[in-house]
Amino acid sequence: MNVYPKRSFIPFILIVSALFIWGGWLMTQHPYGSRRLTPELAIVIGYITIIFGSLCISSGLGYLVLSLSHTPLARIFDDHLEYLIPLKMKYKVIPYIDIQYFAVPAKGKSSLWSKYTSNRQLYVIDINNQAVPTTLIDNNINSIDNVCDTMNEKLNTYWQQPILNQKLDIESVGKYMEESDIDKTLFGFDETPRPDRTVLIKKSSGFQIIHFDRYATQIGKKSYNDENDACRIFLQNVIRQHVLNRYEQ
Repeated sequence: MNVYPKRSFIPFILIVSALFIWGGWLMTQHPYGSRRLTPELAIVIGYITIIFGSLCISSGLGYLVLSLSHTPLARIFDDHLEYLIPLKMKYKVIPYIDIQYFAVPAKGKSSLWSKYTSNRQLYVIDINNQAVPTTLIDNNINSIDNVCDTMNEKLNTYWQQPILNQKLDIESVGKYMEESDIDKTLFGFDETPRPDRTVLIKKSSGFQIIHFDRYATQIGKKSYNDENDACRIFLQNVIRQHVLNRYEQ
């Protein structure tokens, strides 16, 4: 599922931006017209207003280009979300394994101004209970509440996978990795050092997750007493990196 820019938002931001630029230009050309401001201050405020309006109109033109080129602001998949960072023209990839749920703040007052400035934004609530904002806001997409509901439905379906709801051991994780075509050069169950590799090792005293950097140098090690806990953390790393390797641009 793709989420595209709201077309009614584009003319609004272009018109408002043009009004800001026009108003700023008038203040720089007629600085003596205000009784409350000194001419110098009126000129400064005028230039600031022009700069602000120029930034806004650039944003509006960017959304216009996205709309005309049919470029989605977000792409919703079965195992991750991608949302566009307009300034970079690059998609941010968020694996569902890191997400608890999606949320949108409640609506503000039902006035014309609040309708276009309420900034009701889609947030990702991650597994650490941190609210991470996305670039999807009520102003630039249609039916942000419906989009949020759709994403939560996808997320609920994802978390119903048996592998994410059962007691884990090394054998079950290894079987999942084989069935999912996980790159075994990046993940494994032996201590062979390889670039950007994470391994899960069974020791006499418990279990260890070891990370290697791009030079195949060990950079981290964490021990666990419980096999299920170790396997769950390892599996989350496996799924997260597998999604990022496939889709991150």
